[in-house]
Amino acid sequence: MLIVPIDSVLLMDSGDDHAHLLASHLSVFQINQAVLRWAKNRRELSGEPAMIVFCPVKCETYLSDSGSLQDHAGALRDKVVDQFSDVLKTVRDAAPHAAVRYLPIDTFGCVELVSARWIRAQGSPGGQMLMPKYRVRPPGRIVRKGLDDLLTLLCRQLIDTARAQSERATASRQTAALHSRSYAELREGFFRDLWLNFNGERDRRRHAAATDERLFAMSQQTTQSLFDVLTALAGRESGPRLHHLS
Repeated sequence: MLIVPIDSVLLMDSGDDHAHLLASHLSVFQINQAVLRWAKNRRELSGEPAMIVFCPVKCETYLSDSGSLQDHAGALRDKVVDQFSDVLKTVRDAAPHAAVRYLPIDTFGCVELVSARWIRAQGSPGGQMLMPKYRVRPPGRIVRKGLDDLLTLLCRQLIDTARAQSERATASRQTAALHSRSYAELREGFFRDLWLNFNGERDRRRHAAATDERLFAMSQQTTQSLFDVLTALAGRESGPRLHHLS
């Protein structure tokens, strides 16, 4: 799972005069290179889950569900898709099986933008930097909307990966248990069977078979537990902020 944080203030309040600096300040090129490496890795491991989440942050000013009087949810999403169109294309080309999600997240939930102005800043792209000024919105209660959905997505990915690994381990242990039990009960002729019973080899084989069967049963329980957790997570309703981009 790859999470791409995006400064929503840069997207929404940079102004037309500084639009040419936006891609540099958002590090779109560097993000695209990182996403390309991730996508190639996910393509090589196409049997594993893969998800990338574009997460605008500092969104309180633009989303009305945080208490803002403005509602620019659609404009924010459109600007993310526009500015990161090359990144989206990279994911679709290099890892077409990857799920792509969009999820804006509040920083505190009780702040809002007062102003955003550009100042000279040596070392910043174009020699300028956007300086936002915020105020705390009464009553000042911290509510980070969107964070629960991000944690749920992360948990689903982790547990889904663990479940897939557990299923493979269970299949392997089932094969080992069947082989061990078959070997433990194998009949090798009257005199050979007497000797195996006499020297304790038959008991050792049966003990090994019983151990492999216990490991198989434990692995089955682990897989079922992970499946139950996934089912519970799937039953949790996502918030209205979460969107599929592909």
